[in-house]
Amino acid sequence: MISKANAARLRKMFSENHEPAMVVGKKRYHPTLPVPFPTTKAPKGLIRARLPLMADGLTHLDTDPRVVAISPYPLAAHYWATGDPEKPEKREHVPHVAIEMRDQTVVFIDYIPLTRQKLEPWIARRTRDLKAHFREQFERDYIVLDERHLWVEPRFSNVKLMWQHKSRVGEPPSLITARAAVRAARLPATIDQIWRNAGSPRLGFRWEGEASAIELRQANPIFTAVMQLAMRGELRLDLGQPLSMSSVVRRIEHDDNGFRPF
Repeated sequence: MISKANAARLRKMFSENHEPAMVVGKKRYHPTLPVPFPTTKAPKGLIRARLPLMADGLTHLDTDPRVVAISPYPLAAHYWATGDPEKPEKREHVPHVAIEMRDQTVVFIDYIPLTRQKLEPWIARRTRDLKAHFREQFERDYIVLDERHLWVEPRFSNVKLMWQHKSRVGEPPSLITARAAVRAARLPATIDQIWRNAGSPRLGFRWEGEASAIELRQANPIFTAVMQLAMRGELRLDLGQPLSMSSVVRRIEHDDNGFRPF
């Protein structure tokens, strides 16, 4: 049974007033190339990823509709290190993130490059110790992810593409109309079919004082709307195939809450 104190720590991790248990410095003060990652799923709207691999992991989390909240460097875990079974030592570790799912499941995650895991075999022992710690103290899971989980293609290219189409402040009002058209479409259908049935809309811009608009041929509001609605969990796309105008869009038929490491 989780203690009241640890239950309170879990709740606080995802609150607005949560302060990360570790501060990652800017690039010139830090050897592992920190990457600023904007996300509305974190309380402060920005996560400073300790390394590029972590930023890749955050891209997966930010586009996954099952993940509703991300807590960067959520807490300092004081666990028993069992390198010497005769003399276990108390050590401290701050996971890279904790995530909360739609069903309130919480998972702690570290992102560690595979080469480092091979060069430093003690990481596997620490992983076992941390798994035991988070299960015993918090009744929650702890996992380590690396390139084998994050860089699987075409999924990785797909989630990066989806992330580029995220809703942002100042996006054109025409995207509201595009999302309404996608929601009203008869599915399953390809993105191209939805686009044509909606009248083949395009995005464009007009300079102040100009009479006509300039069409942005590389920007398709229906494609963007589909990406956004998929990230919201309203639609399903097959991320096992490269995303394109030929991708088939389906409605969500059941609620899939289970978190899997890709």
